[in-house]
Amino acid sequence: MIPELGAQGAELTILRGMRQLLRHHPPIVYVEVERDSLAGFGYTPTDLLGLLRALEYELGTVEQSRFLPMMPGTPLPEDGHADVLALHTTHHAGELRRLRRASPGRG
Repeated sequence: MIPELGAQGAELTILRGMRQLLRHHPPIVYVEVERDSLAGFGYTPTDLLGLLRALEYELGTVEQSRFLPMMPGTPLPEDGHADVLALHTTHHAGELRRLRRASPGRG
């Protein structure tokens, strides 16, 4: 199961409520990051992505069937929107390896 979060800015609130699940039985998470919607709830993309990173998730976007890792500090595109795939670094290590091999410039 891959939870998809597109809650018009409430994604951080939902992830905070899922913290125990994310910590102990981490699913792969697909989340819409929308700068303006998050701002309506008093959050920033950095807050949302920072929570996932703190829970040991690796983040990336998927473009043209390629996983493109998002390093901390990577800005959102100019339109302020990104669809982010989050995989736990330990629990989804095999999936991360496969995604990296299939990505451009990755070994």
